Amino acid sequence: MNSNRFAALDPNPYCPLEGKYEIRNLILLPAGNERDAIRCQLRNVSLSTHPSYEAVSYCWEGNDRSSLVWLKDRKHYVTDNLDSFLRFRRHCSQSLTLWIDALCISQSDDKEKERQVLLMGSMYLLSERLTIWLDPPADESNLAIATMLYIAEGDDEKIPYLTSEYSFAVSAFFSRRWWTRIWILQEFILGSIGSKIEITTLKCGNDEIPWSAFETAVQRIHWYQVESRQYFPSVQKIIDMLDLRSLVTGDGNYESQNALLSGQGLKSAPSILDLVISHRNFGASDPRDKIYGLLSLALRNEPAFKSLIPDYTIPAIELFMTFAYSAIIASNSLAILSHCRGQSLEDIPSWIPDWSHNRNGQILGGPVATTEDRSGDRIESDTDRNAIGDTNYPREDDTLTDQLPRR
Repeated sequence: MNSNRFAALDPNPYCPLEGKYEIRNLILLPAGNERDAIRCQLRNVSLSTHPSYEAVSYCWEGNDRSSLVWLKDRKHYVTDNLDSFLRFRRHCSQSLTLWIDALCISQSDDKEKERQVLLMGSMYLLSERLTIWLDPPADESNLAIATMLYIAEGDDEKIPYLTSEYSFAVSAFFSRRWWTRIWILQEFILGSIGSKIEITTLKCGNDEIPWSAFETAVQRIHWYQVESRQYFPSVQKIIDMLDLRSLVTGDGNYESQNALLSGQGLKSAPSILDLVISHRNFGASDPRDKIYGLLSLALRNEPAFKSLIPDYTIPAIELFMTFAYSAIIASNSLAILSHCRGQSLEDIPSWIPDWSHNRNGQILGGPVATTEDRSGDRIESDTDRNAIGDTNYPREDDTLTDQLPRR
């Protein structure tokens, strides 16, 4: 009998996690052809031994798992987006050691998920490097990356005027779904802490850009978009994320990292209440993650929220009710009731904010609250493209676009 066929009868490839700090690493096996089947192994390791691995941040893209991978010689299904990443990332001759939540955590085991979510901040903090996967190539992503590299490497701090072709590509890059997901906040902020920011990369297929270059380009676009008469609606949420990184990690030095690892956090970190309010329009496949996904970034030891730990056995309504009670105690006011506008969950009491319901427009509440609409809508029409490119305002230095990368 074929051993692989026999192994495939057992659907569970996961060995139990024993120690308090034990996690799994994914070993992505090499392949000589992109179309070859994806084969992986799992290895149990303890964070206390400082294992070497690359952490991956990507967008789950729903619960449609139709792509086959072989996990310890057992069939396992993942989303198309994760399948694309594994194909683009694997090496032709060497194995890679990764940490990817969808494969390293048994998603059918709620108790394991709870324990692993508590460790997730440390997993990214202790990773050797972070790779951000922004989906396969689309919407001229190669042109967007080349344009941002050009802007970042320019001698002049001012950005060149971008015609509609370039501005649409950059705007679409800023509007990808990854920027709107709740989990990416802690993944990026903790995964790129300190000197790791220099080796953090964003990838679209085989095209990539170092985060440091991307951040420089974003800052320049943000600073000069008014002067250049070009507006990129989604750039503000990236600026907000950079500001949040400073609040949570400080200067990212050794002492800051130790404070985060110890569970104390920095005194400058925002409260969990402020984080939930300010990032309400970020998305999550599980509504409970609108709170759980921010715990690693929040100010520690808030008395009113001390009992708030991941528990996937309770329904979202119960979690939101407990959170509302804690918010009332923490603020000694009923200000939380101002966030009760709109509901997505059935049967939730009207006095409990439904954090799964996104709200457009201004969101009031905390020091990290912003007025940015985080819906992540893409620019679709030619009219909108022209508005972004703003071709009605020629400038003397329009010829700078001749130096920009061509497809």
